[in-house]
Amino acid sequence: MIKEYWSPFLLVCGAVTGVWLGSDELKDAFLILAGSKSGVNLIISVIFLSLPSTLLFTIPMGILWSSFLVFQRLSDNLEIIAMQASRISLFQITRPALIFGLMGMFSMFILSELIISKTDAALKQIMKTASYNLPIKDSNEGFVFFEKPPNKKRSAYINRAFYARESFEKENKLKELVILDFGNNENNKVSQVILVPEATWNKNLGSWKLKNGVSYFISLEDQNQNGVSYFKESDFAVGRPAQEISEKIDKEKYLGSLDLFRKLKKDKVFRNSKKQKNRELILAFYKRLTTPFICIALALVGSAIGISKERRKRDNRSYLFLLLVVLVYYLFDNTLEQVFKSVTLLPPFFVCVLPFLLFATIGALVLNRKNQII
Repeated sequence: MIKEYWSPFLLVCGAVTGVWLGSDELKDAFLILAGSKSGVNLIISVIFLSLPSTLLFTIPMGILWSSFLVFQRLSDNLEIIAMQASRISLFQITRPALIFGLMGMFSMFILSELIISKTDAALKQIMKTASYNLPIKDSNEGFVFFEKPPNKKRSAYINRAFYARESFEKENKLKELVILDFGNNENNKVSQVILVPEATWNKNLGSWKLKNGVSYFISLEDQNQNGVSYFKESDFAVGRPAQEISEKIDKEKYLGSLDLFRKLKKDKVFRNSKKQKNRELILAFYKRLTTPFICIALALVGSAIGISKERRKRDNRSYLFLLLVVLVYYLFDNTLEQVFKSVTLLPPFFVCVLPFLLFATIGALVLNRKNQII
C-alpha cells in the first residue's frame, strides 16, 4: 500500500518545491548571478544546490497531501468501509501512512545532517564569488562598469564609474583605467579621479590591485583643498553592497544538529539560556532536531482528514481543514517562533516540539471520531 503514496507525494512535493524556489531568498541569489552575468551552468548549479534545503520545507507538505489523497481515494472506493467490516480499526488502516511518514522523517534527518552542510557551503561560495565577479571580457573598444551605492534610496545614482581602454578576460586585467568616485555627496558630483595604466581584479577579495597610479582629490566645498597623490601599488576595495553580501554569507553557515550542539556546548550557550541571543541559538538547535518528526504527525493528520464514509462525493470541508493545517504549520514555522524567542517562561525544547504535539493530537482526535462514526 505504501507504493500508492509515491505518485501524489512526488507531484505535491515537486509543485511546492517549485513555488519555494521562487521565494524572495532565491530571487536575491538569481539577481546576484544576473548582476555578475553568470552562465546558464552556474544558474543550474544554484538551483540543484538549493534543492536539499528546500526539501526540508516541502517534504512535510508532500507527506500531508499524499496521505490525504490516498485515503480519500480509498474512501471513494468504499475500501475503508470494507476493511472496517473485517474488524480492522482505522488506527490499523493508517499504519502505512505512519510508516511513510517515518520514511520522510529519516529522509529529512539525512538531508539535515549529511547533505545540506555540504551543498549549502558550495552554494554560498558560488554566491560569494558571483557577488565579486565583474563581467570583464576581451575588448579593445573599452570597458565600462558602474558601481551602485549601498543606500537603496540612492539607487538612481552611481557610486563609482570605471572606464578602461582595454580589458582582458582571462587575466581579469584592465589597461589605462579611469575611476570616477562620486562618494556619498548629495549632488552626486565627482570627488576623486584615479588614473592607472594597469589594474587587476581579485574576485576572491573583491578589490582592484592598482599599479603606478595617480589620484586627484576634488573638494566640493573649497578648491584650495584639492590635491594630487602618486602611488606604486594600491588595493582598491569594492563598494559596500558586495562586501555586505559576502559578510552575510560567511555568517549564515549551516550546521547539522550534532555540529551545532558541539558549538553551543563549546561556547557555553546552554548555561545562560535566558539571554535572547543564546535562546535563539538553542531554539535553532532544538528545531533542527525535532522538525523531521513532524512528518509522522502530518501523515496521521492527512490520513485522518482523507477518510470519509461517503462515496465519490468531494467534501470541501476536508480541503478547507487541510489548508488550515498547512497555514498553522507555516505559522508555527515562521511567525510564532519569532514570538517565542522573547518568551523566556517557555522552555526552548517545548517550543520546538509543540507543532508535533499539536498535529499528532489533532490527527488522533479526528481519527478516533471517524472510527466511531464509520
